[in-house]
Amino acid sequence: MSLTQLGTRDVVTLPHDATVQDAVRWMVEANVGSVIVMRGRAPCGIVTDRDLVVRVLATGDNPIGTQLSAVMSTGLITATDDCPVDEAAWRMREHKVRRLPIIDEQGELHGLVCLDDLIGKVASMRGDVAEILASFHAPYQSV
Repeated sequence: MSLTQLGTRDVVTLPHDATVQDAVRWMVEANVGSVIVMRGRAPCGIVTDRDLVVRVLATGDNPIGTQLSAVMSTGLITATDDCPVDEAAWRMREHKVRRLPIIDEQGELHGLVCLDDLIGKVASMRGDVAEILASFHAPYQSV
């Protein structure tokens, strides 16, 4: 199974000069926790919901005027579509990231695979124990 099949091709992207407010709007609209920041057709950074809290809200910056390029994480850890799932998991663990943009040989974005995608795959491969572990990573639901 390719990483794109495991993850998603429907990635929320914004140009590097978009604002934090733009990112928040798109993240809410698409119900996602991150935006890939683009320079042309290549990803140049990522902004997560946690980044917005730590780098914008906690510092008192104005989300309306703050550009994504000022708050994004750079030095993206990426993978190609044919990267083995265990290698993708290793990269996430080694670099302490939860999301891997999937790029082609020219560096153009083709998708995104997240830790939750990998947990789901492991759950289907490993059975009940992995399913129990995966349930701990599910979004919070009140009981």
